[in-house]
Amino acid sequence: MDAKSDITEVEAFMREYNDLFSSGDAKALWSRVYRFEPGGKAMINSEADLKKLHDDIVAQGYSHSIVHMMKVTPTGPDLMRVKLHFERKKTDGSTFAPGKQASEYNVQKFPDGWRITSAWMTALD
Repeated sequence: MDAKSDITEVEAFMREYNDLFSSGDAKALWSRVYRFEPGGKAMINSEADLKKLHDDIVAQGYSHSIVHMMKVTPTGPDLMRVKLHFERKKTDGSTFAPGKQASEYNVQKFPDGWRITSAWMTALD
């Protein structure tokens, strides 16, 4: 595939990631989205960590996340860097502090599809 097709695939993959995160589907996220590299940057290290993260924010009123910006940049063969600007919304329509946030992801294509191999919070730009 060409880089443009790969970028389109990764954009769709990241939209699916956002939908799965919003719905709290830790099992699907862990099996179909994440494949963290050993020793890599990760905000979570297991399906249980992911479920706890989601349960914690739901307890604070979390409803869903809105992606405001997505930038996908090829970084090598079958490798992409994704930057998202997003905000987490509460069930009452308000926004979680600090409001808009940014995160970055390394995404790699494996025989079974694209997977997030590392993730970290970053500054808005």
